[in-house]
Amino acid sequence: ALRKIRRLLRARARVVLVSPAARPELRRMASARKIVWIRRSFAKSVLNACGARLVFACTDSEETNKRVGLAASRANLWVNRADSPADSTAHLPAVARLGTHLRLAIFSDGRAPVFVKYVRKRLEKVMGMRLAEELKVLEEFRKRIRERVDGAPRRKRILTRLLEDGTVERLALKPARLRAALMGRWMEDMT
Repeated sequence: ALRKIRRLLRARARVVLVSPAARPELRRMASARKIVWIRRSFAKSVLNACGARLVFACTDSEETNKRVGLAASRANLWVNRADSPADSTAHLPAVARLGTHLRLAIFSDGRAPVFVKYVRKRLEKVMGMRLAEELKVLEEFRKRIRERVDGAPRRKRILTRLLEDGTVERLALKPARLRAALMGRWMEDMT
């Protein structure tokens, strides 16, 4: 539950935790008013009372998760059951963070959550900083091209070519000072 709550908070969701007990970090979140904590066992009346639209059943009890999932389904709410993807109507992708500004969602329609998590970790490890540097190069090119080239379709063609011909990838591997000089030269040749 903690992992999902953190992710929902990053997305600025309103989170209501229904549980008679909570881990220390969740209690701190409730005290700081980051989440609403209803200190009781699940009852279907809670779904209406808290205005739920998406329900996560992620307890250690299969029976409780089943009751939560059935109640949410009967109330026509999206439900994600941590213990049973097949009984879920909502599946969340794993999100690989590749640098500061690039996110990549990986999804298996609930068929293989463990594999999706593995792919996310592998992408972050193998491609993370490399793709982050490529994004920086592309952002700088985009800024320079917007200053010099009229028309969005033409700018898009130029940026696409820079990606597809490997220019962005090659420049991302260069030190920042050399990268700036090479980019400047490329822009001069282009105009």
